Amino acid sequence: MTAGDLAGIESVLGLKLPASYRAAMLAYPLNRADANSQIALQDDAKAVTAFNRFLREEFSEDWRPGYFAIGNSPCGDPYFLDLSSGSPAGWSWSHETHEVAQEAPDFAGWLAMQRSLEAGSPND
Repeated sequence: MTAGDLAGIESVLGLKLPASYRAAMLAYPLNRADANSQIALQDDAKAVTAFNRFLREEFSEDWRPGYFAIGNSPCGDPYFLDLSSGSPAGWSWSHETHEVAQEAPDFAGWLAMQRSLEAGSPND
């Protein structure tokens, strides 16, 4: 993803992306050969924008305006950052129950968790 892509996401969705997310997306450190890593952290600006719009429209009662979806778990639960809370945590949102769960205390920790899962992937 480019700086222009990130600025486009911010413009279209009306939000400010955290520096840690911007840096990760500019470097995109996850293993492109691992399909789960591509799902966990989406690297396509149009897909990120479309996914966030979808969640906002389809789940308007539960998907808060400050939530920013960054990808999906292998079972389809969105991973997100809560940009309105001031918390740096990485979260997941159950697509079945709509419950929120903290996955990591911050985005860097969430990214490290994804890398460790990737390291154990049979695709390596």
